Amino acid sequence: MLVGAAHIIRQIWGTGPDNVFYLCNDGLVLHGDAHGCRIISTPEMQREPYRAIGGGTDEDDLYLVGESGIMTRWDGDQWLDVESPTTDDLFGVAVDGPDVWTVSRLGELWHVLEGACGKAGPAGELGEGLI
Repeated sequence: MLVGAAHIIRQIWGTGPDNVFYLCNDGLVLHGDAHGCRIISTPEMQREPYRAIGGGTDEDDLYLVGESGIMTRWDGDQWLDVESPTTDDLFGVAVDGPDVWTVSRLGELWHVLEGACGKAGPAGELGEGLI
């Protein structure tokens, strides 16, 4: 999907037709609802190499992850940096309540819970009690 001449949609995530987020490959983030789309990313974010977008059930529960372990959270009003558990490139993110799961280029699965980070193990080899 093209958004203007310079913005190409990389990923889409949402909870329904009135709550859809778009991550463009230049770092632009849009929020769409019944009234249209609005830009929610900052100009500084558009210089960051984000690779994936994901969230929970609320509009204030959205995460971006990307190169060199970058993690950012949308709280409904502003973007907040999240301490990353790795410096490896992150390519996927899933959110379930306070639990944030992300996967790296090397296939490592990382778990972030209320600010605490830890390695959950290689993808496909989760330790007992992590899920």
